[in-house]
Formats: sequence, structure tokens, C-alpha cells
Amino acid sequence: MLHFSGRKAPDKIFVHGFLTVNNGEKMSKSRGTGLDPLKYLGLGMNPEWLRYYLAAKLSGRNEDIDFNADDFLARVNSDLIGKFVNIASRAAGFISKRFEGKLTHICGARGAALLHEVRQAEPMLSDLYEHREFAKAMREIMLLADKVNAYVDQNKPWELAKDAANNEALHQVCSTLINCFTVLARYLAPVLPGMAQAVEALAGSNLQDWKQSNIDVAAIQPYTHLMQRVTPEQLDALFEPPAKLGSEPEFSAGKSGSDPNSSDSAPGLSEAALSIPGGEGIAPSISIDDFAKIDLRVAKIVQCEAVEGSVKLLRLTLDVGEGRMRNVFSGIASMYKPEDLVGQLTVLVANLAPRKMKFGVSEGMVLAASHADEKAEPGIYILNPWPGAQLGMRIH
Repeated sequence: MLHFSGRKAPDKIFVHGFLTVNNGEKMSKSRGTGLDPLKYLGLGMNPEWLRYYLAAKLSGRNEDIDFNADDFLARVNSDLIGKFVNIASRAAGFISKRFEGKLTHICGARGAALLHEVRQAEPMLSDLYEHREFAKAMREIMLLADKVNAYVDQNKPWELAKDAANNEALHQVCSTLINCFTVLARYLAPVLPGMAQAVEALAGSNLQDWKQSNIDVAAIQPYTHLMQRVTPEQLDALFEPPAKLGSEPEFSAGKSGSDPNSSDSAPGLSEAALSIPGGEGIAPSISIDDFAKIDLRVAKIVQCEAVEGSVKLLRLTLDVGEGRMRNVFSGIASMYKPEDLVGQLTVLVANLAPRKMKFGVSEGMVLAASHADEKAEPGIYILNPWPGAQLGMRIH
């Protein structure tokens, strides 16, 4: 119609299919299967999580895309946190503390080759964006992030930092990582504009101009955390069905008609439930001899990192004062950022038999507290000894 009326027709039209939820289920308000953007924001969920997830599924074709909660959690936590943000978090601290925030332009042969490869992807990614192949662009960017993380694992900056004689190598490795991270952030800027602004403040670079991809970062500001992880509790709340109209709140057994605002009444909970601490009954009694078999020790968290392929686990490197480090996996990733735990003291079950897991061997267990009903009372909290406790001390 525009053409035959003599008006200019658009060169391109971006049209995509419908959004389904959780493996193709159609949206339904009554079943709570709709993806409500206002509810999403009201729960404090980062809009850039959703921008990235949808971009990772969109193409230039008119096809339906599916929002799957488990896939959303895994993709955001693995790609954006585990692969992308992890690059900066592993390098920026060393640059600030050891080198006054200044980078070196000397990257070494491997570092220079890696940075060149990351920068050379600009024309290809620009073309994918132009043709609306967003999913392919996200895959290519994450493949580059994988190569940068492989460089991290090969050079282990945390190991280099242990010996001052390695300062030059540490400086080169961390400078390479910050430059690669900044280029990747520029590639992701159309999808993650908020992240791009934060990286611009960190690195002093203009991420909107792709022609500046070949300009090295000269210095950085002190690193601040760039993005939180998605938690299962947030997704449970997002898809919780709405309360039925006309339904009335339930009050504690034997207290119908009581004031729901009074401190001694709790909607939906019986008096028996209120008397169970933490949502579960006290375990059967044990003797002092039974307790003595459990060796609880004060341990220092020397290193902490996310576990690739898992959204729940963190890998802790613990010092118990026995002349070696222990590797322990703990399901606390939903509550703690790895960098916040480094240097903290905690409590370890030191004589628990080693357990072979998919991601490696866990040599003990870190004590943590949580409610029995994780959906009703989300959260898991590691134990911290009182100030004055020293690593290796036994808890009696």
C-alpha cells in the first residue's frame, strides 16, 4: 500500500513470533504462566537478564520463542556471570591493588594474540546485528568469552599474585583480561546498555563507538560488582499463580476470627507448625560420644569461585591449618558472591569422607543454616565464628 501510494516503504521490518512459557505453554493469567514485565521489575529482577535471554533466542526469522525458567536461570548465571562478568572480577582487583589501577600495553605473545582475536570479531558481529541474527551474535560473543576464560585458567592470576617476582606477568595477564572484557562489553552494549554504562565508568572507554575497539584501556576505577545472579526464588515468585478472587485468608487453627495483625497469629500456619523451629523438628538425641566423632574446625576461605555448569554450587578453597588446601563445594551460590567470601572464616566438617562429584572431589562440608521450606523461607547462611577464633581451632 505504501509502495503504490508513492510513499517510501521501509527497508526492513523487525517482526518476531509469539512468546511462549516453559516449553511452549501458552500464556494464561489464571495459571500464572504469563510473563508479566511489571511483576518482573517489581521483584527486583534485572531487566538486562531478560534482554540478554530474549536476544539469545531471537533471529531474523519470524519464529516463536520460549521462555523457560530453568533455562533462563542457567543461561544468565552461566553466560553473563560465570563467563562474562567473571573476567573482570578476576583481574580488576589485582590491577587496582598492585598497579594503582594502571594497565600495561605489553600483553605478551599469548595475550596479544587473544586480544587481537577478540577485536577481529567486530565486523562479523556487526553484520549479525545488522541482519537481526541476535542469537548467533550472542553465541559468538560467548565463544570469545570462553577463550578469554581459558586464558585465565592457563595463567591463573591468583597464583601469580602469591609471588612478587611474578608482578610483571601478573600485570600483563590482568591488563589483557581487562582489555578483552571491555571489547566484549562493547559487543554486548546493544543488548546490555546498563552494563555498558557501568563498564564505561570502570574502564573510561566509550562503548557506543565500535571504531574504538582497538584502543587499549589505560586505567580503571576501583571495581564494584556489576551484576547479581538470578535466584530460583525470584523465578518461583515470578510464576506464582495469582490469588483467586473471593478467597479469604486462613488463620491459625483454633483462632478463627482473630486479628490477623496481632503478633500471635500467622495466616496459613497451624499452632503445631509455629512450634517447629526452622520448619523441622529437633533430631533424636545423641550421646556426647556421638558428637565427639564430628570434627568441626574453623577454616579460612582462601579462594572462592563459581562452578561452571552449576547454578547452585561455589567452589571454596579452604585453609584449616594442616599444611594443605582443601577443595569444598557448597550450594550457596544463590546467596553469596564469590569475592565477598574470600578471607572470611567459616566452620568446616573436617573429618567428613571425601565425596566425588560431577565437578570434582569435595573434601568436607561447610556448615550453613536454612529453613526446611526453601520456597516459604528462602535463603542459606554460612556460619561465621566469633572474632578472635583462629583457623584450625576445633569446635567442642
